[in-house]
Amino acid sequence: RQMCKETGIIYYDWNVSAGDNSAGCSVDDIVKNVVTGVSRYKTSIVLLHDGEDQNTTVEALGPLILALRDMNAEILPIDNNTYKVQYIKSDTVG
Repeated sequence: RQMCKETGIIYYDWNVSAGDNSAGCSVDDIVKNVVTGVSRYKTSIVLLHDGEDQNTTVEALGPLILALRDMNAEILPIDNNTYKVQYIKSDTVG
Protein backbone atom coordinates (compact mmCIF):
# COMPACT_ATOMS: atom_id res chain seq x y z
CA ARG A 1 0.00 0.00 0.00
CA GLN A 2 2.98 2.25 0.54
CA MET A 3 3.76 1.85 -3.18
CA CYS A 4 0.22 2.96 -4.00
CA LYS A 5 0.65 6.07 -1.87
CA GLU A 6 4.00 6.92 -3.42
CA THR A 7 2.86 6.43 -7.01
CA GLY A 8 -0.67 7.83 -6.66
CA ILE A 9 -2.28 4.51 -7.59
CA ILE A 10 -5.77 4.01 -6.19
CA TYR A 11 -6.59 0.48 -5.09
CA TYR A 12 -10.02 -0.99 -4.42
CA ASP A 13 -10.92 -3.74 -1.99
CA TRP A 14 -14.14 -5.72 -2.37
CA ASN A 15 -17.09 -5.69 0.01
CA VAL A 16 -19.19 -8.49 -1.56
CA SER A 17 -17.86 -11.98 -2.19
CA ALA A 18 -19.55 -14.33 -4.62
CA GLY A 19 -18.06 -17.25 -2.71
CA ASP A 20 -17.19 -18.76 -6.08
CA ASN A 21 -13.82 -20.01 -4.88
CA SER A 22 -15.45 -22.38 -2.36
CA ALA A 23 -15.61 -26.06 -3.23
CA GLY A 24 -19.08 -27.09 -4.32
CA CYS A 25 -20.34 -23.54 -4.83
CA SER A 26 -23.21 -23.67 -7.32
CA VAL A 27 -24.55 -21.09 -9.76
CA ASP A 28 -27.47 -20.51 -7.38
CA ASP A 29 -25.05 -20.04 -4.47
CA ILE A 30 -23.08 -17.42 -6.39
CA VAL A 31 -26.20 -15.50 -7.37
CA LYS A 32 -27.60 -15.65 -3.82
CA ASN A 33 -24.28 -14.57 -2.26
CA VAL A 34 -23.93 -11.58 -4.56
CA VAL A 35 -27.56 -10.44 -4.38
CA THR A 36 -27.53 -10.71 -0.57
CA GLY A 37 -24.26 -8.80 -0.34
CA VAL A 38 -25.20 -6.09 -2.83
CA SER A 39 -28.46 -5.43 -0.97
CA ARG A 40 -26.42 -4.42 2.11
CA TYR A 41 -24.46 -1.56 0.55
CA LYS A 42 -25.09 1.61 -1.37
CA THR A 43 -21.99 0.82 -3.44
CA SER A 44 -20.71 -2.72 -3.85
CA ILE A 45 -17.52 -4.03 -5.33
CA VAL A 46 -18.06 -7.72 -6.04
CA LEU A 47 -15.27 -10.28 -5.89
CA LEU A 48 -15.54 -12.92 -8.62
CA HIS A 49 -12.73 -15.27 -9.59
CA ASP A 50 -11.52 -16.17 -13.04
CA GLY A 51 -9.42 -19.05 -14.20
CA GLU A 52 -9.58 -22.35 -15.99
CA ASP A 53 -11.36 -24.03 -13.08
CA GLN A 54 -14.02 -21.33 -12.58
CA ASN A 55 -16.69 -22.70 -14.93
CA THR A 56 -19.43 -22.17 -12.35
CA THR A 57 -18.55 -18.49 -12.13
CA VAL A 58 -18.91 -18.12 -15.90
CA GLU A 59 -22.22 -20.00 -15.84
CA ALA A 60 -23.49 -17.72 -13.06
CA LEU A 61 -22.84 -14.47 -14.92
CA GLY A 62 -26.07 -14.48 -16.97
CA PRO A 63 -28.39 -15.29 -14.04
CA LEU A 64 -26.41 -12.92 -11.81
CA ILE A 65 -26.77 -9.98 -14.19
CA LEU A 66 -30.50 -10.65 -14.50
CA ALA A 67 -30.89 -10.83 -10.71
CA LEU A 68 -29.00 -7.57 -10.23
CA ARG A 69 -31.11 -5.87 -12.89
CA ASP A 70 -34.27 -7.16 -11.20
CA MET A 71 -33.20 -5.37 -8.01
CA ASN A 72 -32.41 -2.21 -10.02
CA ALA A 73 -28.70 -2.45 -9.28
CA GLU A 74 -26.51 -0.55 -11.67
CA ILE A 75 -23.56 -2.55 -13.02
CA LEU A 76 -20.62 -0.25 -13.69
CA PRO A 77 -16.89 -0.59 -14.23
CA ILE A 78 -14.53 0.84 -11.66
CA ASP A 79 -13.51 4.36 -12.69
CA ASN A 80 -12.44 7.63 -11.07
CA ASN A 81 -15.99 8.20 -9.77
CA THR A 82 -16.29 4.84 -7.99
CA TYR A 83 -16.57 4.90 -4.21
CA LYS A 84 -13.31 3.53 -2.84
CA VAL A 85 -13.84 0.47 -0.69
CA GLN A 86 -10.59 0.32 1.28
CA TYR A 87 -10.18 -1.57 4.52
CA ILE A 88 -6.84 0.15 5.04
CA LYS A 89 -6.93 3.63 3.57
CA SER A 90 -4.00 4.08 1.18
CA ASP A 91 -3.33 7.61 2.45
CA THR A 92 -2.90 6.37 6.05
CA VAL A 93 -0.06 3.99 5.24
CA GLY A 94 3.18 5.68 6.22
